[in-house]
Amino acid sequence: MNKPKIFNWLDFFTFGMLSLAALALTVFVWFSQVQFQAKALTTVVALTFSSIYVAILIMRKKSIDSADFYTFNGWAILNQSSNTNIHPDMINAEIERTINLWKKVIEWNNDCDAAIAKNYKVIFKDGILEEYPGGIKITGNTISSKFGAFDGELEIGLAEKPIEQTAFAHEIGHVIYNGKFGILDNEKTHAYMAEHNLP
Repeated sequence: MNKPKIFNWLDFFTFGMLSLAALALTVFVWFSQVQFQAKALTTVVALTFSSIYVAILIMRKKSIDSADFYTFNGWAILNQSSNTNIHPDMINAEIERTINLWKKVIEWNNDCDAAIAKNYKVIFKDGILEEYPGGIKITGNTISSKFGAFDGELEIGLAEKPIEQTAFAHEIGHVIYNGKFGILDNEKTHAYMAEHNLP
């Protein structure tokens, strides 16, 4: 299982490196003959950057630990719906079912494997997620992310329906399509799904 890690290189090369640089400068300044105000200023700067970096790590850990469970491919599942019948076997089976449907219509490659292995957070919520003018109702949403504990988020309207009747398979398809073609575009993905009779 590819569960997210608390440590992240992107954070380290931004706030982590800044924290280390500020701490090193603070140590140097305290052993030099500069005025106390300069020592106090560098200490405040170092503590500020270090606090931000520590806060990022704590928030990431809380986010990782907030999952009800993790799937076989490392996706965090959070059930915020009133449907209490959400369990790992059901979710894993739906992910595998969707993968197998896509394998029939596309040449499965390392990019698809990498897309499915990315760390996504899947949040199940009650009913319709959004309703647009003209009666268009959205029951699923996929959001990509570069920062945070997860690479993206899938929001699924659930209510009391079986998992196969939700937008979960459809949103998994968005992840697979993005992995295969490098495009996270609704219209192109939906056209491809319709052409190949995918959920």
